[in-house]
Amino acid sequence: MVRRRSSIAPATPFVHELEDSAEAAALAAVEVEAEEEAEAQKVDVLLAAAAEAETARELAKVRTANRLDSRQRVLRGLLQVVVSLLPILPQLREIVLGTWSSQWLVATMGQLIAIQVVLTQIMAIPAVDGWLGRLGLGKETRDSYTT
Repeated sequence: MVRRRSSIAPATPFVHELEDSAEAAALAAVEVEAEEEAEAQKVDVLLAAAAEAETARELAKVRTANRLDSRQRVLRGLLQVVVSLLPILPQLREIVLGTWSSQWLVATMGQLIAIQVVLTQIMAIPAVDGWLGRLGLGKETRDSYTT
């Protein structure tokens, strides 16, 4: 029996070096992927933090605007009450001094309510609201009115 020589050469150190370098390249690729994933996660965290900060800034702006709006509404209501009390002050004075009977108080309050309704309608007219807005008493914030 004759032995034939195998056409495949036995493993040489060069082949082992190639295998080692291929394994090292694969490990390096895995490490690079892991680093890229870690960087992507850091970017996601930073973006989330930036979004939260932007949301916090927007919320602070809204709270400030609401505070300004509430003051503006209070001043607008106060103006409306003062203007509506002016026509009935003489009647209230007569009732308090006793010249008129207290039954007139009901009629005077009816007048006050009617004046309040009319003033509300007048203050809702866009031209009047624009004028009040320039004084800081409009329905919108003062910044939204142009002069």
